[in-house]
Amino acid sequence: MANSSRSLRGSLWGQPLLSVVQNHLISYPTPSNLSGNWNWGVLAGLCLVLQIATGIFLAMHYAAHVDLAFHSVQHIMRDVSNGWLLRYLHANGASLFFIVVYMHLFRGLYYTSYAQPRELVWLLGVVILLVMILTAFIGYVLPWGQMSLWGATVITSLASALPVVGTSIVGWLWGGFSVSYRQLDYCLENSAFCGNNFFICDYHLLEEFYCKKNKNNLILFNMIGMVKTPQIYSQSADVWTSKIIKTYSTLPASQRLNAEEQAWLVGFYEADGWFGILKNGKYVQYEFGIELHKRDTPLLYQVKNLYKLSGNIRTRKDKTNMVVFKVRNKKDLITKIVPIFEKYPILGAKKEQFSLFKYHFVEKNTVYSQELNLDYKKYSFFVNNLFSLHKMVEDLMKASYFDFWLVGFINGKGCFSVYTAQKEKNPTCSFEIGQTVDGLLLLSAIQKRLALKANVFFCKKTKHYRLKTTSVSGCANVLKFLHKAKVSLKGNKRIQYIQWAKELRINPRYASIKVPNIL
Repeated sequence: MANSSRSLRGSLWGQPLLSVVQNHLISYPTPSNLSGNWNWGVLAGLCLVLQIATGIFLAMHYAAHVDLAFHSVQHIMRDVSNGWLLRYLHANGASLFFIVVYMHLFRGLYYTSYAQPRELVWLLGVVILLVMILTAFIGYVLPWGQMSLWGATVITSLASALPVVGTSIVGWLWGGFSVSYRQLDYCLENSAFCGNNFFICDYHLLEEFYCKKNKNNLILFNMIGMVKTPQIYSQSADVWTSKIIKTYSTLPASQRLNAEEQAWLVGFYEADGWFGILKNGKYVQYEFGIELHKRDTPLLYQVKNLYKLSGNIRTRKDKTNMVVFKVRNKKDLITKIVPIFEKYPILGAKKEQFSLFKYHFVEKNTVYSQELNLDYKKYSFFVNNLFSLHKMVEDLMKASYFDFWLVGFINGKGCFSVYTAQKEKNPTCSFEIGQTVDGLLLLSAIQKRLALKANVFFCKKTKHYRLKTTSVSGCANVLKFLHKAKVSLKGNKRIQYIQWAKELRINPRYASIKVPNIL
């Protein structure tokens, strides 16, 4: 009977998976002189599992935005069930992790584990230690409190100890003269220090800036940072937005919902938005939407939080890499969206779209789809003579909010690029903006407001009206307008603009332009 049980156990351990457990956990051959000091490696692995698990749960409630990061941490501590426990486990687990790793290191030194033939194992361990230190530093910055700010300042200042090039390296890491509020805003909003501290390259920004041959430190930040995926961000945004939205009253003027921001939204809508009336069975559904490339997903969340809107942000299932933000809540539409567009009327062709939306939604209150009448005079723009175009442009520019509208329109349709043409040594800086149906009217007004010498032209390939300038005077006028505007560009477009302005500063071709400090 005993022999049969032994043979049964032997047959079980003979299975591929069970044999691994038997050979490596139960009967693993080890020297008889091993002591408890050889357990530090296992303990370090347990600490790593603890950090990953707690980090994932903390990331579900964390917002990677310079204005919201600190408040999201406070939300975790005060409002999330057992959030205080998760944060303390993660924070103290990091310290415990380093204690265990250093004990593991000292044990290796004491027993000469670095000697041949295990020198490669030791070198790999040193690389892992350096990666740990870098990861811990990134996590240290995430809460963006006073300790984060001065910790980042002190740690990056260590590079100044290098002879000759030390000071230059520190300035390159900072991207300026100090670790500032605005610099971290760029990093957090564009996937630099966010999420679970996984080292994943944000290839969209890297590809964009690398192709344009820009040498800004944001490339480095994106290489060592994380991709802020819409899935992780969407889990955190809706949970605590209602609890911290009151903090916007203490934000800088550029982030408040003032007249400039409202007019900015109108221009941004004319570039990438729509008002929709949908037939949902026998009922009517109304919506306000904005569509952007998925790299601008953080900007959609910024718009959602800034204007206190409810709604969904979803990535399209097709291969267009576009993200859509839709607001269908009737209370938000009638109390927040419609009043903005009544106060600051649409300047282009989409005013017909809004008029139809307002007629059915506000005035007639159409509920059933059979009552819909979607026939309206579609916008068509024909210029009979130069005088009529000139008059329409003059009337459009008389709007008191035109400059704020223009910043929003540039945020949606503008493009700041740097490229090197054939047989040219220095790169060319370009500002370009396009529009479809009413492009001739809107772009003519933009051309006049920015005092650009370039003419509006029609591109047959894309069927867009376009306005493009590469001249010194044209780039200088665009830079001057955006610098003096009371409302600033947002999201990825702002980073693109900063990269463009920095190229203007160092490019000999544009040496006559006095580029202001826009950081």
